[in-house]
Amino acid sequence: MAYDPGEFSRHLLESEVVYIKQRRELTELVTGWETRNRFRLLLADDKELGTCAEQGRSLAGALSRNFWQRYRPFEMVGYDRLGYHAFRITSPVQWWHRRATIYAGRDRVLAHVQQQWGWLWRRKFQICDRAGQVRFELDSPIWRYWTFPITRQGRTVAVVQRLWSGALQELFTDADNYSLRFGDRRLGADDRLILLAVVPVVDFLYFER
Repeated sequence: MAYDPGEFSRHLLESEVVYIKQRRELTELVTGWETRNRFRLLLADDKELGTCAEQGRSLAGALSRNFWQRYRPFEMVGYDRLGYHAFRITSPVQWWHRRATIYAGRDRVLAHVQQQWGWLWRRKFQICDRAGQVRFELDSPIWRYWTFPITRQGRTVAVVQRLWSGALQELFTDADNYSLRFGDRRLGADDRLILLAVVPVVDFLYFER
């Protein structure tokens, strides 16, 4: 099969919703040992868009995940369905107001995701371009614990929703499922790629145990 580098972007542009489903890790259920975060990226018809996976296969990476948890350095790579790089997320160790960088492919910087100060009942981010200009904002009240609206200039353009994964999985593992629903047809390919990459950041900061 010939490689089509634009396929991933075209599917994002044509889709109203993308599902981000974490791969079930029986190791966590049996031993309680935290494994690498890995997700399947699916379209509305359950067609495979790609995958993304946390980096760090080494013993040091495993120890970092289990002892530092959400305070560890974080890197995740997204792949299209043929295994080529689609995006990358990096976040260094920070104790307060976490910051992540989103890249297209391996190294083209698209955006920075900056956690903002807020009262305990709010989860807030600014998503800025390379020049530091605010491109999107995420502001989720605690009473909508599983819902993360994303706005641009005060208008909701997308919503991240954490989905129920089943009682056993919710209780014993970190395997979480999400939907990303686009609400503005004017969102370009880079915009949609940025918002897709925000989902693992949300998972890492708020649903890691």
